[in-house]
Amino acid sequence: MTVAPMSVKIRKIRFGIRFKFSVIMIAGVAFTSALIGMAVFKQQEQNINNSIRKWGTGILKIPMDNAQRLLQAEHVLYSPGGRNLTPHQINTLSRQMGEAKRELGEYFSSIVRREPGIDIAFIIRVNWNDARVPWNRWDQGFYRYYGRRTGSLFTIKSGRFDDQLKPSIFSHFMQNLDLDTHVASITTASRDGLKEYILLGMPIFRNSPQVYRDYLATKKSPAVSKADRNADNRRFTGLFLDRIMDTAVGFDYDVILASQRDRRIVYGILMQDYQTAGLTQQQRRDIFGQYAASVDSRIESGRIPASAIVGDMEVLIKKHGLLRRQYPPGQRNAAAWNSFYATLKRYGIKTEPTQTLDELAMIAYRMDLAGIQGFFVTRSEFYSEMDRNRNEIIDLILSILLRCVFIAIFFPTFLIRSISTLAQGAYAIGRGKFETKIEVKGSDEIGRLADILNVMTKNLKKAREEAVVKNRMEEELKTAQEIQEALLPKELPVLKGIQFGAYYSAQTESGGDYYDFIPMGEDRMGLAIADVSGHGVGPGLVMAMTRTLLHMYCGRNGSIKESLSGINDYLYRNTESSYFVTMFFGILDLGSLELQFSCAGHNPGIILRKDGVQEIGTKGIALGALDSDVFDTLVEVKRGTLQKGSYFIQYTDGVVESMDSERNEYGEERFHGVLQANYGRSPEDIIGAVMEDINRFTGRIPQHDDITMIVLKIS
Repeated sequence: MTVAPMSVKIRKIRFGIRFKFSVIMIAGVAFTSALIGMAVFKQQEQNINNSIRKWGTGILKIPMDNAQRLLQAEHVLYSPGGRNLTPHQINTLSRQMGEAKRELGEYFSSIVRREPGIDIAFIIRVNWNDARVPWNRWDQGFYRYYGRRTGSLFTIKSGRFDDQLKPSIFSHFMQNLDLDTHVASITTASRDGLKEYILLGMPIFRNSPQVYRDYLATKKSPAVSKADRNADNRRFTGLFLDRIMDTAVGFDYDVILASQRDRRIVYGILMQDYQTAGLTQQQRRDIFGQYAASVDSRIESGRIPASAIVGDMEVLIKKHGLLRRQYPPGQRNAAAWNSFYATLKRYGIKTEPTQTLDELAMIAYRMDLAGIQGFFVTRSEFYSEMDRNRNEIIDLILSILLRCVFIAIFFPTFLIRSISTLAQGAYAIGRGKFETKIEVKGSDEIGRLADILNVMTKNLKKAREEAVVKNRMEEELKTAQEIQEALLPKELPVLKGIQFGAYYSAQTESGGDYYDFIPMGEDRMGLAIADVSGHGVGPGLVMAMTRTLLHMYCGRNGSIKESLSGINDYLYRNTESSYFVTMFFGILDLGSLELQFSCAGHNPGIILRKDGVQEIGTKGIALGALDSDVFDTLVEVKRGTLQKGSYFIQYTDGVVESMDSERNEYGEERFHGVLQANYGRSPEDIIGAVMEDINRFTGRIPQHDDITMIVLKIS
């Protein structure tokens, strides 16, 4: 066999293996070196930060009690409730503040003098206790510094904003549930240019932060049972809500009103603070009725926001002109926001937050955060050694990279020689010289590749010969398929009062299904559908033989039984025993719509009416399976009349035996359901609906059998 010369142009080598190998090796070493360097730098920085954190924590823990006393006294004095304090209480808190400031100032001024790395200390008072305002609003933090020499507190920009402490320290603790010392780096402008600092900040709490430690430990602990986890969530929800309501203003939550008793208790709590002695019984009933109506209009699934209850009640109180009771100084009324929550809890009225547990924990943490204390550290005091190490590591990486460049340039030479030999041999094989043998010495991968190419050359020659044979067979199968399709009706009959539809799909090149509409004079028409056992060319030839025999007997105008008997006798004597044909054959009287039919081992026909589906079948056995003496005794012919408005459907078993990916069959029940659902449509529409449902059921996976169907609609 002669192979035509290749017309594809062989490209020239521009970026060869040497170049690519060098680039890959250099890039790989450079990338790896960079990763190692960054990991070393990061580890060094992490170690230094841990050392700084440990050192700073030791310094900041000592004055923690005084810082807590100072901030708590300031929170009480400067809060709205501070106006109700007695002179004695004010003097006590002022004295407490003065003592704490003095001791803190003495401590931090001595620390600045003793520790050369510390630049200046600071304290931030966190003012966030109103849930209705953003935590990062300008007035939610008060920033002060300790003088380096005297330790006295001073502010910059009125203490309301600090462009160094707010983004690095204040924002960190207001966004993260962090109980430890936080380390942050900043760069600030100075007289000598930019100066780098490390900031250390330690949170100060109004109450013990142990509940937050327990919560974080529970989140990190191994999975427990769902019941235990739910119990922990309920416990922490209650603890966090209690902490929030101890100091918060404007924090809303849901009140659970499970019964009329709960509604009356809440009503009584709200009315405690108002003078009701002068109300008549009717006025009392009216107020309670309006309160109940307000609750009913807002409650959902037994829950109602506390703000809705209190707000609506205040409107109601104002409407009726009730006066508030007067309480002694320092005593809060029961309906005040924080006291209302505590009173609900005391009376057993359940409350639930609307936030998730993590959100609730963060809100409680912010409410508990009294302030943050810390100091600035000069970065060079701790990082100078790391910077020197960093330069040495960079020099080492560059040295390794230069050695890698030298190796990458010269090493590929040993590979290129063998690869060139492979390329020349492969080029010759590509031009059709299958006798070419590639000779490469050595037992490495390139030598193995040469052996593989030699084996491939032999196989290519054999495969090319087999491909010629295969192509010839495919052409023959295609021709058989075209001949077989030509045997099927080219056009559907056009008759007054009857609409026809048909569908045929072979699962191989040559199918074994067959359908036909055979004119038998002016007033009769033969209806046939058949299924030959097996697939391929053999069944296709048997199908063609069956069609010829059927047309021959229909042309003689014989009866159904005689026609089937003649076909059976011929197939039994002239085909292999493995081939047999199931067939439905009927003769329809076009005037009376009477249908004579017989099922030779085939599926029963279907009559589709508006009120249901009816199967019509007969006894019988497949054509070509048994000799005529036995076959004739089993053949049965029946009669039936098709009514106007009904359909007649016949099909091969490929319809109901279509399978999905789990080998479940489509089935007759689903098939009948689709037919019934599409009653009244045209035959082609009914066939389309069935095939669409089959494809939906099977997921369009390949099927094992041909699918054929005919539909007649009697108008």
